[in-house]
Amino acid sequence: MMNPLKEVNRGMDLLSKGQVREAAETSSKLLAEAPASALVQYLACEVAIAQNQAEQALNHINRAIEIDSQQPELYIKKASIELICRQGLQAQDTASSFAAFFPGDPMVQLQAARVFTECGNHAGAEKFLLIAGAMDAKNPKFLFEFSTNQFFLGKTTEAEKAISDYLDLQLALNGRKLLLRAQLRKQTQSQNHVEMLENYLARELPEKEAVNSYYALAKELEDLGEYTRSFEALKLGAATQRHLVNFNLAGLTIGDVIFAALFIRYLKATSS
Repeated sequence: MMNPLKEVNRGMDLLSKGQVREAAETSSKLLAEAPASALVQYLACEVAIAQNQAEQALNHINRAIEIDSQQPELYIKKASIELICRQGLQAQDTASSFAAFFPGDPMVQLQAARVFTECGNHAGAEKFLLIAGAMDAKNPKFLFEFSTNQFFLGKTTEAEKAISDYLDLQLALNGRKLLLRAQLRKQTQSQNHVEMLENYLARELPEKEAVNSYYALAKELEDLGEYTRSFEALKLGAATQRHLVNFNLAGLTIGDVIFAALFIRYLKATSS
């Protein structure tokens, strides 16, 4: 008889390598020999997802939860499958259930919030974020999610405070939050982040990080009426974006800059 744990690990490894047929064969054998194992059902769930069989995946994850109801990862996986199946309300019910079942785990609360966010229910997500923040207010994952949540709820002061706390952690990647901070409000001569952004961009940054930072700089400079400098930042951001998607930088067109400019106009409209 095969070792279920060893074979489940083997099946997951096969999936990670894109060998879905081989993983499915392993899963079928395991289901025949050890159907009462939550791990075996979990592998079957992952195989079904890889085969675009979401309803079958949901059946397997429900069976896994019946076998072992103490693993939050199983409930989180169930909610993610319900989202795939476009069962948004059911996914939110599942998220509420596992959040209530594991009230002392801030990461579980964050996962619940993400489910609500995926459904566009930012007010619903806020409740779980506040619980997570009460337990671990300086956790970067919490601050990242909470700042965006507060932005969508129109709570600018709270969003800016969360972004500031996030940036204070001095993590390697900050571009998305720098862009969000620029978007929160119209920058003024007495209150802006232009110098900080220019210093940040002077570093050797990953390209995606640089794109967000250039767009943040362009938006803040436009707020200040520095249109020439804003346009230069837009061009650099657009050029970097094109390089990210494997275009030739020499082929940068006015269309790319116009697209970037429209993007900044959108940011200004949403923050005014």
